[in-house]
Amino acid sequence: MKKISTFIIILIIALNINAQSGFSLSAFGGVNGSGVEIKDDVFKMQDYTGMKTGFSAGLKVQHEFKKPFLVELQSFYNKCGYSLTVPETNLMERIDFHNDFISVSLLLGYNFYLGENDNFSISPKVGVVPSFFVNTSAEFQGEKYDAKVDNKVDWRCVLELELAWKINSVMSIFVNVNGRDGWDIITYSNIANVVEGYEIPGIRQYVITGNAGVKIKLTNRDKEVYEFY
Repeated sequence: MKKISTFIIILIIALNINAQSGFSLSAFGGVNGSGVEIKDDVFKMQDYTGMKTGFSAGLKVQHEFKKPFLVELQSFYNKCGYSLTVPETNLMERIDFHNDFISVSLLLGYNFYLGENDNFSISPKVGVVPSFFVNTSAEFQGEKYDAKVDNKVDWRCVLELELAWKINSVMSIFVNVNGRDGWDIITYSNIANVVEGYEIPGIRQYVITGNAGVKIKLTNRDKEVYEFY
């Protein structure tokens, strides 16, 4: 709960900054696909990994601090997973992992405006994403077990491309696709209790997500009034 409260406080602070042009608030949701890269893969286990699908949903605050440059803060919930196959003498058993986490992304980007009155924009972004695990589990032979992740925070880099269409002076709709790849190594402390005598190697998790959402301008750049003294 402390982590969730921190994210909410961050968003509230961002929303209560003195009103300047270029601020907007967005709500979004989408689907993802997640997989893993195995560290020190001496047993060639990468060939026995699989991606799984999930979903994400969240809020973001964007500030176009100097048109067309932007900074964006996102807070969102992820549900995703992946699979690993346990190599055995006579049988190949698969473990399905499910990871739920809350992420906070800090992104920098650039709005390429197109069309009459800037009605359409293309926005590439890059940033960092700390992710906090809230629930992890492993499914093996039809049974579901708690999977204890040793990591408190999983740090990832993110690349995102967003397309937005202006509906009116206040509202826009958008779609985006992003890829998040971790540089931290995720380890589990209790998988040997789930699959007797088996240890999961350290992994890096990557997630590819497609989102759609609605953006509301908090300030209207088109109607600014400047006074000079």
